[in-house]
Amino acid sequence: MVDLAFFVMILLLVIIVFGVILQSIVNPESELKWDILNAVFYYPYFQMYGELFLEDGLFKTGIVLSCNSSLPCCRRRYFT
Repeated sequence: MVDLAFFVMILLLVIIVFGVILQSIVNPESELKWDILNAVFYYPYFQMYGELFLEDGLFKTGIVLSCNSSLPCCRRRYFT
């Protein structure tokens, strides 16, 4: 039973640390609010099970690349 308690404490520590780092990278200039505290636990917990939250737009950078089709970086390539 003691081993399980240590495992759960270490798991919670890892989740909290990852959540704080994730929120500081994704929202560097946000104010301290209760929803950030919720996100510190919510996102890492479900990412541990493989959920990436791509539909939420969590990792949108806002960078728009101007590119025309003559550049090699803009050609469509499919890896199949």
